[in-house]
Amino acid sequence: MLPSLPTSATLIPIDAAGNRMIYHSLGAAALMSLSDALTAAAASASAVHYAGIGARNLDGHAEELLAPARARGALITCDLIAPGPDSAAELRRLLPHVDVFMPSAVEARFVTGEADLPRAARALRDWGAGAIVIKNGADGAIAIDRADRLQVVPALRIDRVVDTTSCGDSFCAGFIAATLRGRSWDRALRFAAATASLVARGPATLGVLETYEQADGIATAASA
Repeated sequence: MLPSLPTSATLIPIDAAGNRMIYHSLGAAALMSLSDALTAAAASASAVHYAGIGARNLDGHAEELLAPARARGALITCDLIAPGPDSAAELRRLLPHVDVFMPSAVEARFVTGEADLPRAARALRDWGAGAIVIKNGADGAIAIDRADRLQVVPALRIDRVVDTTSCGDSFCAGFIAATLRGRSWDRALRFAAATASLVARGPATLGVLETYEQADGIATAASA
């Protein structure tokens, strides 16, 4: 609790094509730091998704959160929010503790300096992550697994995009949920794409997403 600071807030206006602008007020979240309680919670979790790169009090210390969790067998995933000039250096420290790194195409190009997404994915693998998934909007995703197999994960076609807010986050969440249920790498990626497609079909951060079974049915039908 930081009572002297306002709560962080984000305003995201959406146009008729589903495109968005993001206006964010940093607030108290910008000063989040590690605590014994947070580290203990991460170490006892089955999965930890880290998206705090760029946070003033976390950069340079996040491996203290992730390394114990990974040592205990947790699935460690990582994403970016708004990479800055120091993000590449932080990623080089962090990615050796990450099982799957899932940036957007814009973010991957920014931090690696590579315009070609497969080259950007391989550069990020060289920084130490176990596997890479680069989310690329309507063009799906580029993925490199632990065996260094490169593949394109197609996006699911939908009749009308209503709101793309949290599509990237929902892709990550779908991948994590499917992996924790024992799905294979390929199946988890297809499930992630199905989850994101359900979010894009409706307003706000959940769209028309309701259940795991709903997304699983869409992923199954798309791969048939």
